[in-house]
Amino acid sequence: MLFDKFKAQKKIPLLIKGLGLELSVLKKAEKKDYLTFRIIERLGRKSEGEVYLEGEITEYDLIEWNRIGEKIKVEKKIKLQFKPFEIKTFLLKRN
Repeated sequence: MLFDKFKAQKKIPLLIKGLGLELSVLKKAEKKDYLTFRIIERLGRKSEGEVYLEGEITEYDLIEWNRIGEKIKVEKKIKLQFKPFEIKTFLLKRN
């Protein structure tokens, strides 16, 4: 295997658990010094999952310009609910 003995120096800042949920984007935010992450519901049904992270998250629209949710302080995990094929974009300000 190509990366058999490879060990990363940094950890991914979040973990997603939930049937049908996929982390599709993890990048630096366009306008702020935050991280952007995007989760997609892939099975076409109502889904629920958990995101494990530490920091403050705010939901934004797909282009990251308009805030559509309140700021939420997360110390370990947060539960999220999705409609069929829903895409949610969040900005993460890490502690």
